[in-house]
Amino acid sequence: MPTYGVIMNQAVSMAQLGNNTLATGYHSKDFIRSCSAIIFVNPAVGSAGLFHFPEGDIHDDVESQILLRQLVAEVKPSEAWVAFGHISSVADEMAMHSRLSQNAPEPMPRPSTNNLFALITWLQALLQFVPEPVHVLNGGATVSIVAGHAYITTTKPTNGVTSLHAYNPGTYEPGFRIHWRGFQRRAFTL
Repeated sequence: MPTYGVIMNQAVSMAQLGNNTLATGYHSKDFIRSCSAIIFVNPAVGSAGLFHFPEGDIHDDVESQILLRQLVAEVKPSEAWVAFGHISSVADEMAMHSRLSQNAPEPMPRPSTNNLFALITWLQALLQFVPEPVHVLNGGATVSIVAGHAYITTTKPTNGVTSLHAYNPGTYEPGFRIHWRGFQRRAFTL
């Protein structure tokens, strides 16, 4: 069961998720701190999409609005989730804090309440056809669909993650589609 990972400003969608898993925030250089992961799933048809949304107000971010509308058109979600915070192991978090400074670690940043509320209400307006409200998770985002049921977790993937950070926008085998906020691949080194 392969796991495909995206980084901030990147999104992935799959028309048939099958035994694949989508993840973000799994690498110590790309935790979900003040960002959010936006997850769309349609378990009935097996489609899913995941976007690592950067910090900020969705109302001021036209590029993210365009990308989210594209994901909704592709996935046709029956469920939506927003995950904020981060997923990590204790070792990852300790390593990150030691790299940031030799001083006492500061608390992990979170999206502002106003920005998180704005994001959720914007998504609810976009997804007014979805019977379920937008669900909120505190933690990272891993999505899988198994036997028609969507699983959204905050646990770090245990199997190897294939990072999609070097992929340009487009469609790739085994059927995933890559999107970038602003339509351009961003330089990022893992």
